[in-house]
Amino acid sequence: VGNFFVTPMSRSLKPEKLHKTITLLELRISERFPASSLSRLSGELAQVSLRAQDRVNQMQRPILGLRVAVVVLLIVVGTPLVLIPFQLRLGNIRTTLDFIQVLEPALGTLFFLGAFVLTLIGLELRIKRNRVLSALHELRALAHIVDMHQLTKDPTPLREGHNTASSPSRDLSPYDLTRYYDYCSELLSLIAKLAALYVQGLPDPQATTAVDEIEGLCTGLSRKIWQKTMLVSVE
Repeated sequence: VGNFFVTPMSRSLKPEKLHKTITLLELRISERFPASSLSRLSGELAQVSLRAQDRVNQMQRPILGLRVAVVVLLIVVGTPLVLIPFQLRLGNIRTTLDFIQVLEPALGTLFFLGAFVLTLIGLELRIKRNRVLSALHELRALAHIVDMHQLTKDPTPLREGHNTASSPSRDLSPYDLTRYYDYCSELLSLIAKLAALYVQGLPDPQATTAVDEIEGLCTGLSRKIWQKTMLVSVE
């Protein structure tokens, strides 16, 4: 599976490959469980993965407006700094006070320029981080929806008593039930991979932490599904 998602050269997730895998899973689910809500959910995840390709490409590109602002600022504010060496010529600087009067405003301008450039660079990172966090919120919601789909799928037969009017249906055979669980686990795994896709080119600790949380959520939900699958196998 790993070789399918990465190349020996880049060692990075490929959005188009991930989308292809999710689309194939959608077909598998719709063929085994046609017109099911799980099939519709997998189709929604396929659409999310398609949007993820555009989002990742967009986040990997610089925000030109901010970059232009930095260049313009460097030109406007930096031009007087270029003239400082000419002002510091021995012929124009006769005393220490003259030297301080020229150097002090120059250092203040340089400090202001550096601080503003760093602010613009940080602003670009914050904008990209907010976009990533918004996309991750969508994936987190999908993970919980996957869990809701398998929640009422009881792995054990009804031994005593009888169903009520509100009891969930138990019309899946043991084999189909295990396949249903497997599909849910695959959906959760792919959701985690989509989350990781967003931060592989964004070195931001906050976004990385959010991805780790989603991966932990998907792993925990998959573990619950695995436990239910084991109950089916022993019956």
